[in-house]
Amino acid sequence: MAEALGGVPIGMSQPDTYEALQRGVVDATFAPIETLKGWRQAEVIESVTDTSVIGYTTAMFVVMNRDRWNRLPEALREVLSAVSDEWVDRHGHAWDQADAEGRALVEELGHPILTLDANEALRWRERVEGLLGDYRRRAAQRNLPGDALLDMALAMIAEARGASTE
Repeated sequence: MAEALGGVPIGMSQPDTYEALQRGVVDATFAPIETLKGWRQAEVIESVTDTSVIGYTTAMFVVMNRDRWNRLPEALREVLSAVSDEWVDRHGHAWDQADAEGRALVEELGHPILTLDANEALRWRERVEGLLGDYRRRAAQRNLPGDALLDMALAMIAEARGASTE
């Protein structure tokens, strides 16, 4: 995604990112805003660009091997499913709260939070759309249901944003 937007992606751990930003080894980090507080990176940045027009920077999920899941007793699967369903909202709330705290720290330190204008937001979305097409092609080459999965994800995002999926 960084490359599609004109950057040069460099993979590194969060602990290394602070020093890389501080020394000018990298110009920016593409991470949830909560890292600016939790990893103290707000101390070494100049501004924040709101990239929500192209999505959140992180996908979080827990998976289990299907064969192992199927070997569990039905009663245990029901308990795990119920607890998992309950924690979706709780986990989401915790991340929202952490992001709010990161944003508040950025504001407290006086760093500007930049929002893309309509034309720039459209340009960013168009650049990222190529990645979605690549995903669809790679999934199809492997006989995986990439189209269905991506369409479902995009519909869920649109629903969460209160927009039409059409």
